[in-house]
Amino acid sequence: MLKGKRPTVGLALGGGGLRGVIHIGILEIFQQHEVPIDVICGSSAGGMIGGLYSTGCSVQELKELAFDFKEGKYFNLRIDPIRVLQILLKILMGKFGFSCLDMPKGIIIGQDIERFLLWQTEGKYFDQTEIPIAITATDIKTGELIIFTEDRLTPSLHGMDNMIFIQGLDDDIFITDCQLAQAIRASISIPGLFVPVELDNRLLVDGGLKNNVPADILDKLNVDLKLAVDLGFEIQDDDSIKNVFDMLLQSFDIVGQEVTDLKLDDYADFVISPNVEQVSLTDVDKIPYLLEVGRKIGRDYVYEIKDLIENFREDNQ
Repeated sequence: MLKGKRPTVGLALGGGGLRGVIHIGILEIFQQHEVPIDVICGSSAGGMIGGLYSTGCSVQELKELAFDFKEGKYFNLRIDPIRVLQILLKILMGKFGFSCLDMPKGIIIGQDIERFLLWQTEGKYFDQTEIPIAITATDIKTGELIIFTEDRLTPSLHGMDNMIFIQGLDDDIFITDCQLAQAIRASISIPGLFVPVELDNRLLVDGGLKNNVPADILDKLNVDLKLAVDLGFEIQDDDSIKNVFDMLLQSFDIVGQEVTDLKLDDYADFVISPNVEQVSLTDVDKIPYLLEVGRKIGRDYVYEIKDLIENFREDNQ
């Protein structure tokens, strides 16, 4: 950061299934109050919202997409019962000693989602975004964190071809030559539900599995002031766990929350943690409520964040 200039401001958007709609409400308030966002880093639902926003998709367009999703347009998360039966049959065959070499890696193939993302992002690569962004995924074979981004965010890193290996930084792997649509599709791929994304001999699944609120990635990218939105872990009652989607997402939240809390304590300068009622991944009727939750918490903290930016500048002059 140059003396006398405002800090670079990064925004880490966390995963959380349908609760990711909250990010749209927060972005709406930030935009209204001219909170500068120089870099975005997102995981899972945060990668999807942040990725679309980074390409120039307006808050209004994001809200319209959320309502279209509520109405089942573009794509939906319905599970094909025939595919489920095929998987169960192959599992049973395997139990009885029959070979099932073509066992599917997920229930949802995700072709509709891929087509939607390619259309919505206009096939852009990371170096074509209006706001620099990094999106995380997890290599399910090696356990490595994969960070999709572009060279504007990694000027001091060295690597070969389209991969940059960061030694001494938890062995994270940066990939800098990829379309946003493919990265988003990988980042939202809940293991077991979505077929993983295959890339460069890697098998990529949900970024939230390894790093659900990637404020630490903003730090590695030399961002001065790191804001984070942690959609958190919510205790659910019996009625809220409705299906396999909810079961897996709740498992994700439980396993990852302790690690998330530790990383946010170490790396985030300001954390927004919305208080959300119980929301299932399939509770699309709650999308208006989630948008309002985002707007409300954005209004609650926007002036404090602007003061933080101003004080950061003064402290570093």
